[in-house]
Amino acid sequence: MLGNMISVAHAGGQGKTTLAQLLYIWGKQAGGHFRLAAADFLDETGKSKIGKLYPSKVLEFGTGANLTAVRSENNMNASVRYWDELGNLFLTGGYILDVGANVVKSVFEWAEDRRLSTVLARKGAPKFDIFCVCKAEKHATDDIQRLVGLVAQGHALRPRNVYVVLNEAAGNFGSMGLQERLVASNKDLNLIFVRLPRCQSEIWGPMERFGISVERALDMSEDEISQALDVDIWTASAGLAELKAWFDASQAEFKSVGVFTNDLL
Repeated sequence: MLGNMISVAHAGGQGKTTLAQLLYIWGKQAGGHFRLAAADFLDETGKSKIGKLYPSKVLEFGTGANLTAVRSENNMNASVRYWDELGNLFLTGGYILDVGANVVKSVFEWAEDRRLSTVLARKGAPKFDIFCVCKAEKHATDDIQRLVGLVAQGHALRPRNVYVVLNEAAGNFGSMGLQERLVASNKDLNLIFVRLPRCQSEIWGPMERFGISVERALDMSEDEISQALDVDIWTASAGLAELKAWFDASQAEFKSVGVFTNDLL
């Protein structure tokens, strides 16, 4: 029975959707038939960021019950009950779930209210891992400590592993002491630290601008990259090579800590 993998950050722009893409690709390469889901902000088309990268392939949950729904039902529990459908993912397994920073707190509150861990244990539900992503920025490291603290509080949402993903897009973590602080204050969690190397590909910016997923870009030729991203052939050639090198280096880092080489599949 496939487990679930949850990519989450406590602030925007930390790389959680990039990580969700990578987990999805690696999961398929490892032989797992994973599906995508998102609890995140929806644009005017009704799609999340990852939903736009994978049209018609993402189960969209949005950001929760709106105030109008809460008032019309005259029930303040409506905001909690909204996430009950999300609970079915935990019971089913086989999902890569991208959770937006703006919904983290409400999802955790739902898990506490619904006694999620108790229900999952009783139902023999599949295991799940949480991937907390942050960059080497002061506010981001403060946020990741709060996020991991949310996981540690109570027993409502107890993953098998908590991976702290050190996204080096803004530089390396050097002597910030983040790992030591997190381990010292969260002794009840199985914390695993993993590097996500910086992607220096010239086509990364255009990929985000034109909504091209990592998976799609990796499957394209240089000519296709040039046309789809409106770049010259030299940029396409070097950029695609750099993207592939980054993808391989990232996969090696995650394999080294047991992702997709353990019993989650």
